[in-house]
Amino acid sequence: MNSVLRMQTFQAGEYPAAIEQQGQALKLRELRSAEDFRRAKKKELTVIGIGAPWSAACRLQEPIMGEVAHLLGKTAFIAIVNIDQTPEVASSLGIGNIPTLIIFHKGREVQRFVGLQSEDMLLAAIDRIRRA
Repeated sequence: MNSVLRMQTFQAGEYPAAIEQQGQALKLRELRSAEDFRRAKKKELTVIGIGAPWSAACRLQEPIMGEVAHLLGKTAFIAIVNIDQTPEVASSLGIGNIPTLIIFHKGREVQRFVGLQSEDMLLAAIDRIRRA
């Protein structure tokens, strides 16, 4: 796939997730409240990235999540949570390190990754969950 990934510099408090795909930016959804999080995790298959805009690893993880979202289309809900703007969500999940990616299946946490994850790792985990 001929993706063009561009790193961007963000202001404190901003967490715009984007990947440029054939000239179009694909934006990940940012969950901005505990209620947004509760609704999102109840979907059939949800991947939530928890991080912060000041973290280099989180900024590297975003375009990978964007590519996964692009590849999966509407078969999975992919979103991010900014720990600085939604600390209650991070606290309720026991987040100690970022980035942390959590896969939910029908509201239940089924896999958790801590640290930067590759596209292949995420896609393989999602495939395993779908097959279970």
